[in-house]
Amino acid sequence: MSNFLSAPPIERFQYERLRGQIAHAVSANDLIVIDGGGNVGTLWQEESDKMNDIVVRFRSNPVVVFPQTAYFEDSPAGKVCQRSVATAYAKNPNLLFFSRDRATYKAMRKVIPSLRNLYVPDIVLYLDESQGAVVRKGALLCLRADKERVTDEDGSMAISSELEARGLSVRKISTVVEEPSYIGAKNRDAILETKWAEFRSAEVVVTDRLHGMIFSAITGTPCVALDNVSRKVSQGYEWVRHIVNIRVAASVDEVPALVDEVVAAGPCLYDRTPLDPYYDEMKAAIRSVVE
Repeated sequence: MSNFLSAPPIERFQYERLRGQIAHAVSANDLIVIDGGGNVGTLWQEESDKMNDIVVRFRSNPVVVFPQTAYFEDSPAGKVCQRSVATAYAKNPNLLFFSRDRATYKAMRKVIPSLRNLYVPDIVLYLDESQGAVVRKGALLCLRADKERVTDEDGSMAISSELEARGLSVRKISTVVEEPSYIGAKNRDAILETKWAEFRSAEVVVTDRLHGMIFSAITGTPCVALDNVSRKVSQGYEWVRHIVNIRVAASVDEVPALVDEVVAAGPCLYDRTPLDPYYDEMKAAIRSVVE
């Protein structure tokens, strides 16, 4: 295997523009790693199509797909997308796929029975960003404004009012970084540290983003999470339900009582220990495809 792991990551726009040159530069034994996310299926079709292309184009290489959520809408378009994923993935006998929730694990087993598919946590839960003394003040409201959104503006306003009624100042944030406009190899670590510091500064977070909940977990921040369209938040909660200051609300109406519960629990240090066996399994599986 070449020095792949020290190379900078290739972004989607780069891959789409330079896929021919990239394929020419890749040698037979190189490991191809696709980043994790909620990118398989119909929600983010362009990402799913990119992954299909990589899996097929590099079908002679070991390809590892980091922990993913798959979502296929219940429609003719969803069935077409499902078939395209199944066709592409079945063409690569060296493909290793990690599912970060049980629904994805079951769906991918059904769609592609031959796929080597392991159930593991989101990769960000491998990190611990809870260390260090911080002054926490106020609440962060981290709600989606895209096609995955379930909580509408009225719900957002109701949550803000409940937080303010508890004497908490409310800051609206996102895990999507708008500034700087370009995030690359030189600035991504600093931007991540800034985002985690933002979460560490809060007394409580209310979010409908999976990584809003995960960033809360790894920074030890009390959090109440709501679900999104693909239900990856409630599915992802299975990995952090042992954390006393993280809870999932079934509706906006449940948020106030759960806010009181997690705030009472207070900040805590992040404990990854229950997840370590899964990460050990990931490491062993990756070694098996490259050795």
